[in-house]
Amino acid sequence: MIKVGKYTAALILVAVGSLLLIDLTTNTELSGELINWWPAVIILLGTEYLILSTIYRDPDQKMGFAIGSLILSLVLSVAVISYTTFPNFNFSFMQFGNISFSDKSGKSYDMGPIDIPVHGKHTKVHILNPNGEIEINSGDVDDIHIATTLYVSKLKNDEADEIAAESEVYFQDNGSTIEIEAKGKEYSIFGIKQKPRMDMIITVPSQKAVEYDIDMTNGKLTASDIAVKDNFRVNTTNGGIRISHIQAEINAHSTNGAVLVENISGDVTLDTTNGSITAIDVDGDVFADTTNGKIIATRVSGKLEADTTNGSINVTDVLEEITGDTTNGKITVRSATLGGDWELETTNGGIEIYLPEQANFEIKGSASRHSTIHSDFPLEISKGEVIGSVGSGEHEITIDTNSGISIFKH
Repeated sequence: MIKVGKYTAALILVAVGSLLLIDLTTNTELSGELINWWPAVIILLGTEYLILSTIYRDPDQKMGFAIGSLILSLVLSVAVISYTTFPNFNFSFMQFGNISFSDKSGKSYDMGPIDIPVHGKHTKVHILNPNGEIEINSGDVDDIHIATTLYVSKLKNDEADEIAAESEVYFQDNGSTIEIEAKGKEYSIFGIKQKPRMDMIITVPSQKAVEYDIDMTNGKLTASDIAVKDNFRVNTTNGGIRISHIQAEINAHSTNGAVLVENISGDVTLDTTNGSITAIDVDGDVFADTTNGKIIATRVSGKLEADTTNGSINVTDVLEEITGDTTNGKITVRSATLGGDWELETTNGGIEIYLPEQANFEIKGSASRHSTIHSDFPLEISKGEVIGSVGSGEHEITIDTNSGISIFKH
């Protein structure tokens, strides 16, 4: 039997090993970029299949997939990249019973409080933490107060003490911007670069509104009930994001982690590759995009654009237009008010919508010919299609799926 996938698996290991060797010799972090190129694995596998099927045309030569080789190469690659590129990689999202893969390991140190003066000239705070969590709250303080806990793992006590002593929370006043950076002292374990984890709890003045710009690599972000001027932006590679009770435009991006916003006054843009997106009680527009995860939007005063590849979309009470697109997942939309056009599309999953009994809409829905279509409204239903108009037909509803369609009265 011809096994498809052996060459792809070998190329994956060669690519990872080569970039790791370059990282170690040139002090770079190129291997971390491989995670963003995961679709190349599918392309390589497809190319290998086409080439082998062209070479081996003998019908007696059966073809199969080298599943074991592919899985082994992927697991090894992800594990090695995670360990070397993201020091103390945060596996806290993976829990099995009472066992938690958390990176709060090793010896911990209280780095002591830091107070950063805030003046009227300051309009922006930029925070950089490559390895560790950030929690931002407001309080009855005049300055920015920072409490940091540092964790050093895999070292003897005296070596860990030295790393802690040479690590710091650095800050600088750059005119209108306050720069804050967690600077962990780099160290090596068997030639592999590490940085200590630095978890920061930041308390800011409740009455001083500034713009926030936060950059993280490995760690989750929590921000609640703080005064923000215009924009709150956060970017993290490995970690969840939770933002609540803020009046500002929100822009939140994660590669590996769930994103949740709640009680926000302002437009929100939420983006993650591997994780769910949840938006609750947003007075503004919501733009949500994920590759692997569900999207939930509840009580949104503006419009909604929801896009996912592998996950369901669940929408409740969005007052303006709705665009929902998924490849693999069910779409459910409920609303007591129809205030805009709806465009809903899924390849593998049913679509359910709940409309006000007195709604004014024109609908056009398509499904596979053998799918079930149900409507509580007097619409024309035929094999694989539902069309019709209710009331004045003011709003347009478009539905496209390969599965069933259900249209209910709310």
